[in-house]
Amino acid sequence: MEPSEKKNRMPKTNHRSSLKRKFVNWQIAFVEDCNLRCSYCSTGFGRFGQTKQNSMKRPVWERLLEFIFSDISAGEHVSFDIQGGEPFLHFDEFLAFVDEASKTAEKKRVTLSIAVTTNGTLLNKTRLELCARHRINMTFSIDGGRLVHNRYRKDKNGLGTHRRAMKNWRSYRKITKSLNPRPACRIQSVITSHSRLSSLVRYWAEQGEKIADCVIQEPSRFTRCGGRKDWHLRRKRYLQDFQKIALQQSSALDIPNFLSRFKGPSSLYELWRDMFLNNSRVPCGVGRNTLGLDSSGNLFPCDAFIGREHWKIGDIFSGIDHDRLKSFTSTLSQLRQRCRSCSIRKFCGGGCCAAGDGDELVLNMEQGCSFMKEIVEIAKMGYKRLEDRMEG
Repeated sequence: MEPSEKKNRMPKTNHRSSLKRKFVNWQIAFVEDCNLRCSYCSTGFGRFGQTKQNSMKRPVWERLLEFIFSDISAGEHVSFDIQGGEPFLHFDEFLAFVDEASKTAEKKRVTLSIAVTTNGTLLNKTRLELCARHRINMTFSIDGGRLVHNRYRKDKNGLGTHRRAMKNWRSYRKITKSLNPRPACRIQSVITSHSRLSSLVRYWAEQGEKIADCVIQEPSRFTRCGGRKDWHLRRKRYLQDFQKIALQQSSALDIPNFLSRFKGPSSLYELWRDMFLNNSRVPCGVGRNTLGLDSSGNLFPCDAFIGREHWKIGDIFSGIDHDRLKSFTSTLSQLRQRCRSCSIRKFCGGGCCAAGDGDELVLNMEQGCSFMKEIVEIAKMGYKRLEDRMEG
């Protein structure tokens, strides 16, 4: 699906004519570098294959804000999801970007939400208070207890980072508690070959936290360990734990009340999805209302494709290459045709076309679909048990 050399030449179009679609969800790799050297990193320590340190400079993010807001009308909502490397590696530049984005949104009468995923090690009280003041929704990447976390998440000196990350997570949770509206303070944990969903749920319950984003370590083009065979093993163990926890939970529900409010196994699935899965029944907006952006201003269908040159669909200076974008969205639409006749179409939004270590969109999506079908079977089993108990 790689475009021809002719298509590689970006068309010189004005910005307004280049935005035939309205993109309101932006996944931004503001910094393409990281202070950690996590052994399972899926972004090459935030560099996405780049060999030099890179962070978004003022001329780029000023152009980015112009690119985004010139096509947004008053009353609309725009979201920034800052991921990739570690955004707080260049805190002052990042905060200047947030300040300007907030001013622009206010001037345009547009609501703006900003979310940041961080390893949590470069923060302090002053920085946390500034983030809270800007209502930044924060997700801290912490893989549960100290031993498992430190096994994978080490700094450049080989030292574990659990203590620093936990301290800053607790601080942000405390700082934001009295704010209204309150910025989110979430946890994301990666399930590795040395951890289990059951242990993570137990650990975060002890910390007074309902974990809402538990992801399975996926194969990566940047690491040699953990290929597809190990990935399937981690998924199998995850499903075993998920079934045990979910069925125990359903057994503890107020049966008459639950069955009167929720109809069918999809309702039970939604309850579990909100607790354990970062998943939605609505298809993601990749290439449709969502775009990914690297620190130089290059555009991609979403952040998962950053660094893969043949998936580049333009840049914020020259505009969107609609031939490339159409090629991507057409392929994706064809893949999602099968969702119309899928037995679990009421439950999920389809598998992720970017999951995995390669560029095989079909294979990646099929892997995700297969996993979701097994989750749904557990939901059906749980709901049947509820009905049986009700009848009994």
